Amino acid sequence: MARMVLYFRGPGAAPIAALAQLRALPGIRVVEETAGRLILLDGPEATIRAAAAGLPGWSVAPETRYAPPE
Repeated sequence: MARMVLYFRGPGAAPIAALAQLRALPGIRVVEETAGRLILLDGPEATIRAAAAGLPGWSVAPETRYAPPE
């Protein structure tokens, strides 16, 4: 399982149908959603990337985590 960030780069608000499609992906869990333009998903990377490829205006990248400074 991978945690992937999908973000909408198009103009205006993200299309509601695309958001619904992402939420309905089998085997995928929505971890967090920010204002409909940024979604953190947990699931098979190939499934998430394939879904993002079919959604115009959306980009996908693996989640990057940083340790807090000491």
